[in-house]
Amino acid sequence: MNQFQDYNDEKLIELYNAGDNSALDTLFERYRRPFYSYFNRLFSGDTTTADDVFQETWIRIIRALPKFQNTGTFSAWAFRIAHNQAMQSFRKTKVRSKIGAITPTGDIPEVQITTATSPDNILNDKDLADKINKVLNMLPEEQREVFTLRQQGISFKEIAEMQNCSINTALSRMRYVIIFMRKKLSEMIE
Repeated sequence: MNQFQDYNDEKLIELYNAGDNSALDTLFERYRRPFYSYFNRLFSGDTTTADDVFQETWIRIIRALPKFQNTGTFSAWAFRIAHNQAMQSFRKTKVRSKIGAITPTGDIPEVQITTATSPDNILNDKDLADKINKVLNMLPEEQREVFTLRQQGISFKEIAEMQNCSINTALSRMRYVIIFMRKKLSEMIE
């Protein structure tokens, strides 16, 4: 059992900055899956790019931890770094998602398989996850990012700051995502 698992993020940062590397391991394990899920969705299942940006993000987080100011949540601070790394990667490769562009996708880790373990239920859940990924990949990058960040529990205020837009713009992007997903998923199911 991890001795630090009940500590909050700020306490883990304090311990790491005091020289306890085990605290960083706990922090990494806590955010590994949310970050990877975020990058995997943002890069439309391009796991190579997601892996590269994931690694670079953690390098930047570790380097910046001594300067972390406890003025907000660690998750918002860390996701801002992740957002900046993703945008830098987009600028480098000049990859921009456009409506109608469907690319190969990866799995959505948050989709839970039902407790009924029949092959039909598992197949249906996988099919639904694939459909959700396809619809997400049809969205412009800014809208997909709002959805993905909200899935990670980031507030609209923090998303607006990350995307350098107003809260109303962030809310509007999320509203568009919901309307678009409802429409496209209903078309796929019919």
